[in-house]
Amino acid sequence: MNIVSLILAAGEAKRFGSLKQLAVINGQSMLNTAITQHRLAGIDKIVVVLGAKANRIQQQIDPLVDVVLAPNWQLGMGESIRVGVDFIKHRRYPKTSNILIGLGDQVAVKSAQILKLCNAVKSNSTSIVAADYGDNIGVPACFPAHTFNDLLNLNSTNANLQKGAKTILSAYRQNVVTVNMPEAQLDIDTTEDLRRWCNFSSQ
Repeated sequence: MNIVSLILAAGEAKRFGSLKQLAVINGQSMLNTAITQHRLAGIDKIVVVLGAKANRIQQQIDPLVDVVLAPNWQLGMGESIRVGVDFIKHRRYPKTSNILIGLGDQVAVKSAQILKLCNAVKSNSTSIVAADYGDNIGVPACFPAHTFNDLLNLNSTNANLQKGAKTILSAYRQNVVTVNMPEAQLDIDTTEDLRRWCNFSSQ
């Protein structure tokens, strides 16, 4: 099994008011924190998709990861997924068996949760394995090779671009294995979200 992590961090984060990807958490940028957690889970092939303010972010990103730019990042998360999967499948890691899609701002998702997802993939290698949090099933989620073309076709409609991976999860709902992961419910949209998280995590 050859898993590649695809971390999405292309958004403008208007509600945050500054470069969210570079916001500091425990001495490390938010994006590098996400990268570190994937690496601690045993994944050494990591691709990050950047878009808004990419040059500034890339200067401070972990130099050991692959960075791909989504020039049309404004179209939504589906466009970032499409660009990232295309890079992995056709340019960088053509022998990839599974792509684990995660978000750069899911700060509560640590290496333990990512490893839990990867362990589920080992016994369900041809199924989509996705996080189950509350009433939602979503990312982080690991997609097998037979779904890569569907991920590449997320640009077929504007609705698909906005929904991102949820379109594929819905299409394959009979072939989705879920992993309980309440930590995936938290993402950081505002500086107040970050302040609350930092206060909570330091307790």
